[in-house]
Formats: sequence, C-alpha cells, structure tokens
Amino acid sequence: MPPNHRNQDDIRRRILDTTLTLGTEHGAEGITMRGIASRLGISTTALYQHFDSKASILREIRRAGLSKLADRLRDAAVSAEEPAARIHAMARAYVTFAREQPWLYTVLGDEDAPEWKDLLEEEARAFLEPLEVVRGALREGVRAGVFRKDLDPTQAAYEMWAVVHGVASLLRTGRISEKHPTVPVSDTNQFVETYLRHALQGIIG
Repeated sequence: MPPNHRNQDDIRRRILDTTLTLGTEHGAEGITMRGIASRLGISTTALYQHFDSKASILREIRRAGLSKLADRLRDAAVSAEEPAARIHAMARAYVTFAREQPWLYTVLGDEDAPEWKDLLEEEARAFLEPLEVVRGALREGVRAGVFRKDLDPTQAAYEMWAVVHGVASLLRTGRISEKHPTVPVSDTNQFVETYLRHALQGIIG
C-alpha cells in the first residue's frame, strides 16, 4: 500500500476512534464534525476530506462494530464444544458486548440506523454477519441431532436475536438494574444467565 494511502487509512481510523470516544462520553448529541476535528487537532475542512458528514462516520462505525460483534460471537462459539453450550456462549457474548460498549451498541441498530433499502451492499453484509454466525451454529446443532428436528435455523436465529437484543436493551436503559426504584434485581449477572437459559431452551428445545 502506498504511503499516502496508509496515512489516509490511519487518519480515518483516528476519526472513527475519536467519534466512538465522544459518543461514549456524551452520546450522539455530543458528536459534531467540529467537535471531532477539535478533539483530533485538525481543521473541520480537513475532516471533510475524509468523511462528508457525521452520518457517514456513524455508518462506518456501525459496519466495523457489527464485524466486531460477529467476531465476538465466533470466539464464543469455539469456546464451547457442545452445540447447546455454543448457543448459550454466543448469547452471553452478545449481551456482554452490549453492556461493555453501550453507546456503540445503540449505533449498531437503534440510533439513526439506515433503512434496509438504503444500505450499500457492504453494509447489508455487515448487518447479516452476526446473524449468519448464529445460524451456522444452529444448523450444526440440528445436523448433530442435539436440537429439535423441526428447528428452522433462520427463524431460530431471529428468535435468539429478539431474546438477546431485548435483554441487552433493558440492561442498557436501566430497566433491569440493581438500582431500579421499584423492581430492583439483586444480581443482574445471575438474572441474565437464568433468563438466557430459559429463553434459549424454548428456542432450541
């Protein structure tokens, strides 16, 4: 790769990292092109040479974040030998990812997410990547005779996404919390573990 391309890639990575830091610190409202440029120590004009808008930066963060989530799921899958344990490990990894990086998690699907019809081909692949990882593990479980014979891996992958996304969102917004004012949960980690075990048992049988 020519040196100028390496420099451009390095600057783009710094822009994405800085935006992620600002978003984590202040949320979407705290992100502006001027604020990103100021944090980087460059001019706003220079920033526009690499990204034409805040939306384009968020789209790139979303693509990279989805790839990172898919990698987490793959790592979780290889950590377990038995198919059902693999599914539980991936569900746990998904929720952990959302809890560790709450603002990034909102960017992946909740915050200013583009309509499916507006996605570029590369973006569409990124959105489907985590789902494909889960679907592959479900197919393996069916082939091994561990899961129900009538299990549809695609349908089950969507059901699993609904389970983990739901609990991750409730945790992120504090609706499941040790400090909830009316229905506190004494141990959120144990709550999540029990919830996932019960919910996933209903999906994979």
